[in-house]
Amino acid sequence: MINLRRSTQRKEWMERQLGEQGIKPIFIDAVDGDTLSDIELTKHLNSQLLKEEWPTLTKREAGCALSHIKAYTDIVRNGYSAAVILEDDVRLTEDFCELLNPLSDICVGSRLSSGRPEMMHLSGVRRGYRFTTRQFGTARLLVRPASTVWHASGYAINLAGAESLATNLYPVWMVADNWYRFKEKGLIRLLALSPPPVQRSVLHESSNIRPKNATHRIRPDKRRKNISERCRRIMYDLARPFVTRKLKKPM
Repeated sequence: MINLRRSTQRKEWMERQLGEQGIKPIFIDAVDGDTLSDIELTKHLNSQLLKEEWPTLTKREAGCALSHIKAYTDIVRNGYSAAVILEDDVRLTEDFCELLNPLSDICVGSRLSSGRPEMMHLSGVRRGYRFTTRQFGTARLLVRPASTVWHASGYAINLAGAESLATNLYPVWMVADNWYRFKEKGLIRLLALSPPPVQRSVLHESSNIRPKNATHRIRPDKRRKNISERCRRIMYDLARPFVTRKLKKPM
């Protein structure tokens, strides 16, 4: 559970939700981007790669990225075979505890690879590939995302995935939740649950990541694709209606 130390209301909100389901979280003290000086921030950035990939990174986005890297490092240090990482502004479905129960047939850890880096998105994606869709218990589907994947509010990751991201995302060159770009660079394989068990709460409206007084996150212009990437995108757009399906939106 990633939480800014000063965000006591959010911590209590998550403790109450998880406690009602018998879950005791491990808290990771988030990096507060607002307190980073320019000199401190520069020490944590891969300036050259950042310029190529995401040139408008804010201090809050950098703090968020560093916080998730801190969680990956903790997973690796403790040798957890898999872990679920949550941010502190989410609402959990009533069956969330079953996703963590190793005796349950919907335990997310049992569906992640024991060797290759994998992440299972728990907070909603738009589309999934039809022919790789699998039933996940009675109420959900396990899919491979077929669209861009954002948000780091809730996801499961295996040890190999944590090792890959801890090693390759630091120094920081990207926001924490550009999952599809991480996949494109071969850092991790993506899976997702639909409908999502981790959903937005009212606390999401007062995000600790967006710039102060902003109503939404600012994303830079898309990176220009090379010819090979453009050709793959054209082929994907032509085939998309036949090989992918729309998924249920989060509540």
